Amino acid sequence: MRIFLENKSSKTLFINLNGQSITLNPFAEGTAEADCGRVSLSLTTEDNYSSEEHAEKMGYYCFHRFITVSQYDFTAEKDFSLELYVETKKGDHFESYQRVSPYCRGITLPEPIYTLKNEAEIKENFKANEALEAKAEKRADLIVKADNIGTIISNAVMIILSIGIAALVFIAIYQNFSLKTAVITLAVIGLMLFLISKAIQKLINRIGKTADKFFSSRLFDKAVDKANEKFEANYVYCKDMPTELFKDRSSFFDPNYISAVFKYSNKNI
Repeated sequence: MRIFLENKSSKTLFINLNGQSITLNPFAEGTAEADCGRVSLSLTTEDNYSSEEHAEKMGYYCFHRFITVSQYDFTAEKDFSLELYVETKKGDHFESYQRVSPYCRGITLPEPIYTLKNEAEIKENFKANEALEAKAEKRADLIVKADNIGTIISNAVMIILSIGIAALVFIAIYQNFSLKTAVITLAVIGLMLFLISKAIQKLINRIGKTADKFFSSRLFDKAVDKANEKFEANYVYCKDMPTELFKDRSSFFDPNYISAVFKYSNKNI
């Protein structure tokens, strides 16, 4: 049985057909032989996994561009032709998947099983990236702790400075006037500062209440709904995909998730 292959894409295709390795150049044609009616077909392209260039240089892998290997197993009783197309679909977690999609007149091809080209290497990159993220989280924790310590120290310094300034003012008034004048002056200053702080606190509370009313208003809800609609229109491509399919980064390698991206995504690249 002969199988006629036609590459309809601008990519070089790597094909494994019943154990035969075939390379098909862009827009080229080829022929393969099969001794029996059982066909095992594996398809991928010349491309390899890539990510955001600048992030990759820093050792952080994001905006993943995965290349799939599509595995088809089916039966055929006579010669047939396969037209091979390449398409790339975008997912909702900063990733895209490329596949080789075959079309055959007269034969209904089954849903393929998807794996990733160079999967072991990609997993190693992810593992290294997780270690980098762990270091970044530790640094962030240290920065937060240092910031908290700095805040405590700065507050203590402010209190000490305030007490020192008050003492200097008290001594200056006491030496130039009298003890009674010094006490009254500091009391008046203290009262004024207290009243000012109370006024500021009331203002903050009013602003907070106004903000609470705004955030709980229908106007705010409508604004949020519009923002969500705009976000979904621009960044959510797999709108009807079951949310439980994506759990974490391991889902990038899950054949069911990969298949769902091709099924639900409305974004071609």
